[in-house]
Amino acid sequence: MLEVQAKTLYGLISCRNMSDMLFKHIVLSDPKRETAACYNFDLNIHMTKSENKKYRGIMIDYSHDGPLDVPNLITAEQKRQLLELFPSTNNKGIKAANVLLYMRHYLSSGYSRVFVSLVFNYGTFVNHQGFALLEKSRITYYEPYGTYSKHGHDYKHLLDKFFSIFAPNVSSFHSSPGVQTLLVQKNNKEWPIYKDTIRELVAKYKPREKFSREDLEFDHSSETVTLFGEVHKMTPEDAAETWKLMNVCSKLCVSISAIELYNILHADKLESISSRSIADKLFIILKKVKLYKYMMSRKLITENVLVCL
Repeated sequence: MLEVQAKTLYGLISCRNMSDMLFKHIVLSDPKRETAACYNFDLNIHMTKSENKKYRGIMIDYSHDGPLDVPNLITAEQKRQLLELFPSTNNKGIKAANVLLYMRHYLSSGYSRVFVSLVFNYGTFVNHQGFALLEKSRITYYEPYGTYSKHGHDYKHLLDKFFSIFAPNVSSFHSSPGVQTLLVQKNNKEWPIYKDTIRELVAKYKPREKFSREDLEFDHSSETVTLFGEVHKMTPEDAAETWKLMNVCSKLCVSISAIELYNILHADKLESISSRSIADKLFIILKKVKLYKYMMSRKLITENVLVCL
């Protein structure tokens, strides 16, 4: 079971189709049928660090399977504000803004909120999953670090300004350390326990992706996620050791976001997430939203590698 859980968690952070499928099933599981979404759509927010300990916007765009046909709803003033915040935004980014504006029309069709998948990029190869809920007069956004900052640089101001283009009221779900921050802190504290194993496996299998020194100082166990991508090359013993390391992997933003979204939409909330129970709670959700049997019947998780849909 540990191997299946680890492969699933890794699949969710490495395969967009798989994470989109999970969010779709959670939205569809809303017992009150009050939540709408543009399925398989990710709003990508690209930013980079500036000198004042804050992130500045680069551009927005989107990921979506197939054609995306939406009317041009953005006003000249909204476009001006968007380009002021994200100056490299091109026509694809303008279309992403139009998707946000178009999805708000669901709010006059019996839905009380619209789910939007958010993907943050800080200028490195690793993305960060979050989400936003659009309501009639408010947009509320979430990301698993909870502090809306990384490497000592804040980006809450950027998100507040961005979403205020599309709604009169903007808020975040919390402003204190979130689950992923607590997990990073715990892993860093326990780093001496796993350090030698992780370093030996990294030296042996030489993952293609490399974390920066800054990333490794922020989250000592970052390299665990690169090992999962090399598991198909490993001996059975090393692969088994790698799956065990999922317990000290902090890169679980998709799973954490999925659990938080489920708790927002359902009255039968799962108990508070502890760092050791993310996989357990995710699998409870997979079963509740009727996705677990589908994944297993389609053999989406093979013996050695996870198959991206």
